[in-house]
Amino acid sequence: MQQHHGQVLRRAQDVFTATLDLLTARGFDGPTIEGVAERCGVNKTTIYRWWPSKAALVAAAHARTFFADRLARERPVFDRAAARGELPPDADPMLLMDLLAGAVWVRVAFRGLPVGDGFAERAVAAVLDGAAARP
Repeated sequence: MQQHHGQVLRRAQDVFTATLDLLTARGFDGPTIEGVAERCGVNKTTIYRWWPSKAALVAAAHARTFFADRLARERPVFDRAAARGELPPDADPMLLMDLLAGAVWVRVAFRGLPVGDGFAERAVAAVLDGAAARP
């Protein structure tokens, strides 16, 4: 099962790479599901199984790139917090970022509520109180 999961993740990354390459080369109108499938060697049904439209695929590719880059940029913040004893050494930065991003996503996309004043501070405090190093 673990090997299958790794293959799926690699295949998804191949699809994202092909999508972003075609988008860069041709603009939004350039890439097609068929073109992405051909470029990365999958069937178009594979792409449609994961993303219902080109717009959803492009959004997912951008989000994946943004969050992967974001995690790499934010990693030193987590490392410094662990070095100062503010987080346990085994704290999972990706999980912490997922929890924070998820809080915003649920608030805005599912509940249709604004992210009002103080929301970010309260969300960070709630996550960190659960992940803080214990004396």
